[in-house]
Amino acid sequence: EEIEKLRALRTRKMEVRLERPVPDGLLTGLEGVRILSTDDGGRRLELSVHGNPRELLARLSTAPLIDVVYPPADLESIFLHYYRDDAGAEAAS
Repeated sequence: EEIEKLRALRTRKMEVRLERPVPDGLLTGLEGVRILSTDDGGRRLELSVHGNPRELLARLSTAPLIDVVYPPADLESIFLHYYRDDAGAEAAS
């Protein structure tokens, strides 16, 4: 149960492949979503997604999608994130 709470806090990566370049403004204003990179003339995106992806997925459903890859956060990155935040809080004290 505690691990699931940690997973919910972790930022995950998403890879999106489109038939055509991403339409202008499609991802604008989405809280917790950052474009990390684009390739293939804007038809492949690597995103950073923090929190619930519901709104992102709703917007992507209007685009000419080929594929979406959204793997779960691995435990190592979850624990590193958790302990890094904890160590930073202790150092600030």
